[in-house]
Amino acid sequence: MTASSELPRRRFIAGAVCPKCQALDRMVLEVDVDDNEQTRHCVACGFSETLQAKSTRNAPMPRARFERSKAQAVDVEPVKILDPSPPSYKP
Repeated sequence: MTASSELPRRRFIAGAVCPKCQALDRMVLEVDVDDNEQTRHCVACGFSETLQAKSTRNAPMPRARFERSKAQAVDVEPVKILDPSPPSYKP
């Protein structure tokens, strides 16, 4: 085994606030190698909390903001542009 496969994966949580010291952007999420346990740490005060990791492999994908809603589509009708000049009459 390599050393990188034994270490937990670490990543900062953008916009997270520490529940103990209220520091912004100081939380780190560590996921163990087996994806069974998640631990979040505050690098500012040392707060630590362990959570059970949820299995996301069978979970449905969340909807994205850019997906179309389930509203019915609007029928598009072409518009005929009329010539604004007065008609020319030839006697």
